[in-house]
Amino acid sequence: MRFFILLLFPAVVFGQDAPAGSPERGHQAFLKYQCYSCHGTVGQGGERGAGPRLLPNLFPWVAFSMQTRTPRQDMPAYRKDHLGDQDLADIYAYLRSVKPSPAVANIPQLNFEGRR
Repeated sequence: MRFFILLLFPAVVFGQDAPAGSPERGHQAFLKYQCYSCHGTVGQGGERGAGPRLLPNLFPWVAFSMQTRTPRQDMPAYRKDHLGDQDLADIYAYLRSVKPSPAVANIPQLNFEGRR
């Protein structure tokens, strides 16, 4: 029985939906808490490699929340008394709202294939 519960636990926990958040407020919180200084202006990763790329493969909500509250790397911990639950949900909503960058092949100025 314990084995079954342990197998089921990740699916239940990591399958949880994020609380409702506002992408607009999340963008403001992303700036306010200076997330951009390590993760880039839209989660693409830090310019100096300080923070990992957040997009396009954003963690599921529970993993994102856990990593923000109790990080396993050099990231500072953002406790609830510093970064509230609603701000965290808003930041997550903002990151989920960021549109992926177009492929280089779809940017005419960067697509040199066939030009000579």
